[in-house]
Amino acid sequence: MTRQTGSHSTMIEANQFVYFACVVKHRSFSAAAKEVRVSKSTLSRAVADLEQKLGASLLTRTTRRVDVTHAGEQLYTRCIAVYKTVLAAQKALEISAS
Repeated sequence: MTRQTGSHSTMIEANQFVYFACVVKHRSFSAAAKEVRVSKSTLSRAVADLEQKLGASLLTRTTRRVDVTHAGEQLYTRCIAVYKTVLAAQKALEISAS
């Protein structure tokens, strides 16, 4: 997905959608980071970058919880399929490797 911003475009990576969906699923950066096997800071940066590229706040973060904004809910319903597809692919690879 490419978004035009001024005189240049920015590419949104599929993993950003996966990371975002996982954070929404768990309502936690820590739990999501464990599931997708990246550091919490990497996950947080990826989601913040996604928000910046889309020009919308997707999550409301506090020290104790993560809430999803209206824009975040709309995106989540569209990217959950990407999330599920990636998980299924990972599981299939793990099974075939064992």
